[in-house]
Amino acid sequence: MFLKLETEGSVDQKSSARNGADDALNDAFSAAVKNLLGQKQFHDLIVSSGEPQLEGHGAVIRFKDCETNGTVVDKMPDIQTAVVTLFAGDMMGSGFVISQDGYLLSNQHVVGDARYVRIKFATGVEVNGEVVSRERERDVALIKCGEQGLKCLPVRRVLPTTGEEVYAIGTPGPGQQNLSQTVTRGIVSGFRSLDGQDYIQSDTAINPGNSGGPLIDKHGNVVGLAVQKRFDAEGLGFFIPIDDAIRVLDIK
Repeated sequence: MFLKLETEGSVDQKSSARNGADDALNDAFSAAVKNLLGQKQFHDLIVSSGEPQLEGHGAVIRFKDCETNGTVVDKMPDIQTAVVTLFAGDMMGSGFVISQDGYLLSNQHVVGDARYVRIKFATGVEVNGEVVSRERERDVALIKCGEQGLKCLPVRRVLPTTGEEVYAIGTPGPGQQNLSQTVTRGIVSGFRSLDGQDYIQSDTAINPGNSGGPLIDKHGNVVGLAVQKRFDAEGLGFFIPIDDAIRVLDIK
């Protein structure tokens, strides 16, 4: 729920008529709607198309620093709980919780120009989220939902090394929501610069629906976001370094 207002409407019905009660109710409702349109809060919400107010831009977000205790296999149930499926119009992708106070990261191309998205958790619970910041060139977006106390993933801002074992988690694609939180494993194959942007290359299997999902190291720390798969060759996936996402979104 984004806004709750109450308005009233009335009508002075001067003569009787067939279905007069229905007509009176419709006229009164129409008057109430006009009164709603006159409310500044409602007006400001409706006409705020285009870029939303970027409340998350430069905001202080309490995310976890990287952890070195335990293995990703031991932590996997909690990790999967923090990975979500996102819906924005006809688009679908993945994302993950970066802080307990309800912030999530994904790709900009997943959320598109939408201000609001639908978030589906591993439990099946669905909630609304608001895109509070996005950066098209780096293809990252910050989303805020009203849920509190969420499981969140720790972040490792230092790049992994070539040959390091990594895991990708996400929903493979449209129509495959029953396969959400799918886990695949691979290694860091290298580091590439494409169109002026830096990427982590990995042979970890990903599909279009993985976009926005996390790339995780052997301790369960996020090192990147899935963004692109090459279909003309096997084992060519590209991931945005998590430090780039945090920096361009101006997350403090």
